Amino acid sequence: ATLADAILDRLLHRAHRITMTGDSMRKRQADLTDRDRKD
Repeated sequence: ATLADAILDRLLHRAHRITMTGDSMRKRQADLTDRDRKD
């Protein structure tokens, strides 16, 4: 548990927040897969 805390502290303190807009790529992939099944 202590090692995990140390790793997370190092990752989070150097993290940058990126705000993304638009449709999720997962949603787009699901739509493509659904279309392939219909054909």
